[in-house]
Amino acid sequence: MNKKALTKDLKQVILKIDGGIGKNIMALGVCKAIRNQHPNAKIIVIASWPDVFQKCQHLVDKVLNLGNLNYFYKDYIKGKEDSTLLIVQDPYGVSEFILGTSGHLIKVWCESNGIAYYGELPHYKLTTDEDKKYGQLFTPKDGRPVLLMHTNGGPPPPPNNNGQPTLPSNSWPRDLPISVAQEIVNRFKKDYNIIHLRRPDQMPLQDVIALELKFREIIGLITYSHKRLFIDSMHQHIAAAINKPSVVTWVVNKPAQFGYEIHTNIIANPYTLIPEYKDSIFQEFNTIGGKEEEFPYESESDIFDVDRIEEAIKNCPNEVPIPNK
Repeated sequence: MNKKALTKDLKQVILKIDGGIGKNIMALGVCKAIRNQHPNAKIIVIASWPDVFQKCQHLVDKVLNLGNLNYFYKDYIKGKEDSTLLIVQDPYGVSEFILGTSGHLIKVWCESNGIAYYGELPHYKLTTDEDKKYGQLFTPKDGRPVLLMHTNGGPPPPPNNNGQPTLPSNSWPRDLPISVAQEIVNRFKKDYNIIHLRRPDQMPLQDVIALELKFREIIGLITYSHKRLFIDSMHQHIAAAINKPSVVTWVVNKPAQFGYEIHTNIIANPYTLIPEYKDSIFQEFNTIGGKEEEFPYESESDIFDVDRIEEAIKNCPNEVPIPNK
């Protein structure tokens, strides 16, 4: 534990975040915990995805791009050593997180740095202008409700040897099998406008509206959707942060570490083959990519029960009541 976090005279806390968008969103919960414990300290965030912190001035005083830190030591550390708390260790490398013994990543992130954690979670709110804009943009003209789906995560794959984009593919440890996703579309397409959030390099679905949006636009779309089916990705973090219960599917990652109680979390079926752990070190499988020889199922149809996902979508509320709202 960082003993400096227990002092009351901190002038600033510097939080460094690398990794994906979802990790940056979870860092908002860390910022909230820091603010609660040190209300007078200036919170400076060094982010790999600065857009995540747009319109979060109540939590963060300064946001810097991880890729552009010229003169950082001179401007933010020199002469301020005694009153500064640095939170720069990657929480993925903390023993309690690797072993899965201390719960959610946000909790581990806080407590491993001496920050008291009382269940703080990320939170977003649209501005009045955004609410009006996205309400008009994302309300279907035909009156049918929106089922929003996101089925593939992770960074774009590198180009192939010819410099051409890699063909779309699934990462089995994380993504929703494309056959399962398409079957869900087939069951709901009559009654819903189905929007599929995807990049061009990700697997397409038939009979959907495919969209690639900016970060605040995604917040708006989730706000005005009626049902949501996500994998463990930025979208399930955003949905939790705006009080939108969603159905979230999990293959390798665990909702206890990355998920939220507001969601209906569907964990993959037990393995039907003995896993190949030859290349596994500190985690069971690498969720980015996923090696074919490690695949612990006889086929992708064994991973999830489509009927269970369908029922969960039907029963999932659009939002949950907030006490004293």
